[in-house]
Amino acid sequence: MSNSTIPIRVNKDGTGNTEGLAEFQTGEHIGLEHGGTGGSTAAEARTNLELASIAVSSDYVDLVNKPVLKTFRFVITTPANQWVIQHDKGTTSFHEKLFETDGTPFIAYVEILDSNSFKVHLSETITGYVDVIFDNVELLPETP
Repeated sequence: MSNSTIPIRVNKDGTGNTEGLAEFQTGEHIGLEHGGTGGSTAAEARTNLELASIAVSSDYVDLVNKPVLKTFRFVITTPANQWVIQHDKGTTSFHEKLFETDGTPFIAYVEILDSNSFKVHLSETITGYVDVIFDNVELLPETP
């Protein structure tokens, strides 16, 4: 299929019966209610999809208010071989990354205690921090 392929549409008579197929003509568009953009130009599509305030082009660098993940950091300043993280988010659905104080990442067994806390089991006594991303926490716009 080449880039010059024109999509087709169903032609219907006044009673809604199918009469045949035809190519879309300049200025015609697929409405939002049918999964289209509701516009016949890129600018109209961005406006109809409420993207006009987000992007001026399809390039990621041009996006404003880029979404970023909201990461919660829990710092452990007292050396321990078990870190209990009390997050109070009411969920057991999250992703964690473990780091030594100097920023070196490591892997350890993480035990979910309840919907508000988990425990990191370590093979030695260390300090560090845990970055946690909770599922269903809204993405935040990037701050300048």
